[in-house]
Amino acid sequence: MYSMSKKIYYVADFFQKDEDFGGAAMSDNAFMERLRDNNDIVFEHISYKYLKPIEEDAFYIVANRSLFPRDYLKEMEKASYVIIEHDHQYDKGQPGTNGRNPYMYGPEGIVPDEFKWDLDFYRKADAVFLQTDFHKELCEKNNIEGNLISLKTTVFTKGELSLLRKVLNKDIPCVKEFGILESGVWLKGTANAVQTCQINKWEYQMIKPQPTRELFLEEIAKYATLVFIPLSPESCCRFVMEAKMLGLNIITTANYGAPLSEWFSLKGAELIDEIERLIIEESIPLIEKYLPC
Repeated sequence: MYSMSKKIYYVADFFQKDEDFGGAAMSDNAFMERLRDNNDIVFEHISYKYLKPIEEDAFYIVANRSLFPRDYLKEMEKASYVIIEHDHQYDKGQPGTNGRNPYMYGPEGIVPDEFKWDLDFYRKADAVFLQTDFHKELCEKNNIEGNLISLKTTVFTKGELSLLRKVLNKDIPCVKEFGILESGVWLKGTANAVQTCQINKWEYQMIKPQPTRELFLEEIAKYATLVFIPLSPESCCRFVMEAKMLGLNIITTANYGAPLSEWFSLKGAELIDEIERLIIEESIPLIEKYLPC
């Protein structure tokens, strides 16, 4: 266990208290919990709603930041910081779009230079952590300069992995239909998954939101097969990982982080064990190398 000598800020557009079960906020919560478990850290939060003056002698862990004033990020370049990249924040998007989706420009995911921003912010970071090898490679294809490091997986808390094991061991009876995530976010490709099922004459049901994480995981676990056709280059995809951890077969596209990762050949308890090993032995130690002692 290390004792931190500097004040450490965690910087993000939203935290878990703001967006409940949002994937980025859940991952940020997992990063903070895992780092707290191993180190004497008290994180202070900064969001775009609650900016705090930049302290040049503090240390910053910066996650999603698309809503932050750009001059604030420029000021942060004077301090020591690492970036935990959840998607593709270098893509500011064409006018009228939210950006962060390189596939909007073509199947190769190459963002034209006029639609990139924060390039100095990446270059001056102590390290830029990407969720998977695919995520890192797409950043490299877009000529994002910096100390780019793949974490090999998104990060889960101990409690999240324990809950996945609990639901997996319930042996929930499977329905005959294929499962499709019900999402109002068009990038999650719900309409495309429905179309895929209809073309192939597969019966399907929608996986609906539930009031608790356990109920949502139980809802996923009742299917033998998930159909998921995302329309953005997901850095990893916690949802697909959870489905595989619960033993589902996945019909999907090979254009995002999870299916292109080595561990995607596993499922059920084997996958849970492997992700836990990666988090403990590789992902978190990679970040800890850059923490101030």
